[in-house]
Amino acid sequence: MKMQLTLLLCACALLVNFVRAEEPATAPSGETAAVLESFKAYNEAMLKGDAAGMLKYNHIATDTVRPMAEAMVAGDVAVGKLLNAVEKAFGADSAKRVGEAVGDIGNDDLAHAKVEIKGDQARVMIGDMGSQRMRKVDGVWKFDLSGATEKQVQETTAALSKRAAGMTVIADKVAAGEIKSFDDLIKMLAENE
Repeated sequence: MKMQLTLLLCACALLVNFVRAEEPATAPSGETAAVLESFKAYNEAMLKGDAAGMLKYNHIATDTVRPMAEAMVAGDVAVGKLLNAVEKAFGADSAKRVGEAVGDIGNDDLAHAKVEIKGDQARVMIGDMGSQRMRKVDGVWKFDLSGATEKQVQETTAALSKRAAGMTVIADKVAAGEIKSFDDLIKMLAENE
């Protein structure tokens, strides 16, 4: 009995340490917090389907990058629509898994973000999910789309527009109850990529 109690206490201690390792050591402050707050505001607008609100968090330095910014926002609106439909049809855990499958960086992921700031530029990194460049413009941190060539803008715009159209179709099918299982949904998402 004593041995079982000891093993149980050790298991509890390991679990507590594991949970602590998943949480940031301290809450972000200053500019780091400001960067993350802008990212969160973008995500909240995405889940509401608020394209205009999302565009406010994009640094569009030239008219050349505007189509890419609009395609990125349209794609993210489609992701938000999909996440909302999946949560309603299959639950919050399934929506989280779909977000991971499509590469969405949700607000809960930001709790584990590493933010590097150099002047008015920042890079937000979350594990193996890649990174996002941001730039402070008129006191607000925005996704930095500057530096893209016209060819990159055209290629990226086309790819994002195609992806957004596919995600919208899938979101509509989920909302209409046409996709009966979570496994079928994941298959459709893989085919859309």
